[in-house]
Amino acid sequence: MESGETTERDQSFREVEVRRASKAVEDREAFLRLLELSGGRVFERLFGPRWRRVFERCFEDERNLFSAPHVLVLGRDEILGMALGWSSSARRTKGLHTVLQLFPCVLPRLFSPFLFELFRMEIPRDAYYLSNIAVFPPHQGRGLGSFLLQTVEEEARNSGDSWLVLDVERENTRALTFYLRNGYEVLRGFPSFVRLRKTLGNPRSSFRG
Repeated sequence: MESGETTERDQSFREVEVRRASKAVEDREAFLRLLELSGGRVFERLFGPRWRRVFERCFEDERNLFSAPHVLVLGRDEILGMALGWSSSARRTKGLHTVLQLFPCVLPRLFSPFLFELFRMEIPRDAYYLSNIAVFPPHQGRGLGSFLLQTVEEEARNSGDSWLVLDVERENTRALTFYLRNGYEVLRGFPSFVRLRKTLGNPRSSFRG
């Protein structure tokens, strides 16, 4: 999806716009809210109490996978939700820079078992990775989450990847139920997370999880 392009996928949401995030203050603040709602505890365990400052810098740096070009914004006059994800091509292009930028921030927790677990969670080739997605309160319960997820799936399909992959905290049963209801299947489990996937129908190499 190019900057400024909108998606109107469902008749019931024809007035709901999805756009690419910009570096505007409003988008940056909403991005931090996205991370807090969908993974704040994880980021704090990894980067400490100043994790928001870390990702403020990432959002501004387009060489980073956590930057504005990889964020979809739901809403026209008001930001209703956001999603952060990237294709396998983007990972090959920006993955090393992202690791080098974030690595110094995790040094105090370098030998944490939780960090070792994350190192084991390699993202499969030919998979689009959905890192974070959330509809902001008080806009939940209107079907916007499924609408935004479908938009992410369309973007992933257009990237040419074969699968969409995401990770959910084990204790987040509500999120697990949501993804299973939307056609995802459990690929494998980790101590703290469950990995799910959904086929995108693109004829690429076989999936290896």
